Amino acid sequence: MDALKQMINGVKVVGKLKTKNLKYDEDNNGIAIIRGNVVVEVKNGDKLNNIYLNVYTKAQTNSGKENGFYKGFQTVLEDYKDADTYGDDADMVSVVGDISFNVYSDASDNLRQNNRIRANRFHRLGNDDEIVQEATGTVGAIIMGYKDVMDGDGVPTGEQKVKTLSILYGGKSSTLVGLQVNSDIQMSEYVPVGSPCEISFDINNYVVVKKQKEQANGFGNFKDVTTHSSFTSNLEITGGQPYEYEFTDEQLQEAVKNLRSQIEEAKNNTSSKRAENFVKHDKGFNNFLDNAKPKNKKPATAPKPDAKPETKEPAKTDNDANPFDGNNTVEDDDEFDSAW
Repeated sequence: MDALKQMINGVKVVGKLKTKNLKYDEDNNGIAIIRGNVVVEVKNGDKLNNIYLNVYTKAQTNSGKENGFYKGFQTVLEDYKDADTYGDDADMVSVVGDISFNVYSDASDNLRQNNRIRANRFHRLGNDDEIVQEATGTVGAIIMGYKDVMDGDGVPTGEQKVKTLSILYGGKSSTLVGLQVNSDIQMSEYVPVGSPCEISFDINNYVVVKKQKEQANGFGNFKDVTTHSSFTSNLEITGGQPYEYEFTDEQLQEAVKNLRSQIEEAKNNTSSKRAENFVKHDKGFNNFLDNAKPKNKKPATAPKPDAKPETKEPAKTDNDANPFDGNNTVEDDDEFDSAW
């Protein structure tokens, strides 16, 4: 049986570079890499989103050729200005990348799942007020289910959670965590369960700010007080269109099985097992110290501009949960989110 083909998958983030946490390192084969993460601050009306993107790129391809995209990431690491360091002089950036399912056991052995957004290319923009900021994505997916969102009294809000199944490079299965659609988009009426669809969505990751009046000292004097009452982290569907994608029931079942195996692997990868594997692969105290030293060496030669990108997802860690995780922890009583 042939594996399902790769579906479209893209993310675009335009905003101010808020945080830059990148470093030079080496992989297990001694190849120079750049790894870490960045946070881009995106204004969307009265909302201020902080979008977290993973970064990982190698100086060489698997065949030993120079990776042309590595030089671009060097420029980001060495020259781009982030707001945490440079304040108002921070760079406006446009980042394109992709989004995938991330599942792991945290330090307390709780199963967690969220969306991993990976940066593939950066572009520095002029500090122009006319720049249209955005945090959006488009993916191809098979719709696997809908579930009404209830308010505190158990009354439907009109919003729905949407469960999807996507296929990444190499036939790996993926899903979107925290995907929902508002009542003004009657998606379930137009896209039945089991149908392929091209979904467009906004990436939300912001603090909900409320202002209220409080009495100051004495009487008759009031002041405005700003409170951060809640946190919103989800993918909000804005539209979609039919997606030409052929698959059989057997292929779909195999894809679901692939996703289940990822979840089971994460469940079994407990903190004690990770510690056991660390001891098993450690070759001694001196080797541990050598590996702990930061490696800030640059490649000896500059990459060629026509080289193809060579990227690999870094190992899943607890740090990946923050900040683009929100309330997307798997809960045992929410079968819609966690059951596959």
